[in-house]
Amino acid sequence: MLIQVFSRHATRKIKALAENWVKPQLEGRPVAFHRAVQRKLGEFAARNTLRSPFVYAAVEDLAEKEVEHYGQIFLAGYKQAFAAVSNPIRSATLTQVKRDLDALLSSESDRALKAIQYVREACKPVPARDAVALRDQTQRKLVAELDLFVAKLNSERRGTFFKRHPALTLLLSAASFVFSFVPQWGASVWSLFSSRPLVPYLIEKIPALENISVGFNWNFVTMPIGFGVSILLICLLFRPARLDRSGAGNVIETHEQAGEFKEW
Repeated sequence: MLIQVFSRHATRKIKALAENWVKPQLEGRPVAFHRAVQRKLGEFAARNTLRSPFVYAAVEDLAEKEVEHYGQIFLAGYKQAFAAVSNPIRSATLTQVKRDLDALLSSESDRALKAIQYVREACKPVPARDAVALRDQTQRKLVAELDLFVAKLNSERRGTFFKRHPALTLLLSAASFVFSFVPQWGASVWSLFSSRPLVPYLIEKIPALENISVGFNWNFVTMPIGFGVSILLICLLFRPARLDRSGAGNVIETHEQAGEFKEW
């Protein structure tokens, strides 16, 4: 239950960060698309081919590019948001992002087709794609890119828990060091309550311990474990990070590709 609450909180945080980046990038896109369609129609009008079936095909291609622009902006925003958090991206978060991407592409496909409906009516009969076909290739491409980005990001972040939580790492190191002296401290504390040695008393109460305790020193177990874990945690804390940033690709795409698209 606690993990689910944490996961939902992380998803909401990432979504808020992404939306804060995406919304300004989308402002003015409907107007830019309308102008692009008008310019394209003007090109055909100059050649006296305004009612040609090729007109709608050209305008439909503009609509497909418009949907892809929205998807690229969406993806760039989530790349920014994923980079802003330090934890690995959970599968539940990734699933929610894909659902949001599907909803966005679906909405924009419908909007783009309605915006060019009058061109289709003027050029009938012409073959035309529906909203699903218009966004299908873009959606598959963006989902594949999203999966690859998250997989690389998570592969970099796994194993860096101790670096991201140095206080907890030092606390665990101290606890491991203390663990190595448990037998001596345990015997000292026991002597405050009883004059009998601790081990013989335990053997008397638990006869099965006699077979494993004869000639056996528990320090040979606790001290190597305690010192070993302490050294390991300290090494993990201070070792240099080994991140292949070139393999993960650039988190921030160029403005022309990811956010500030030029008008056609």
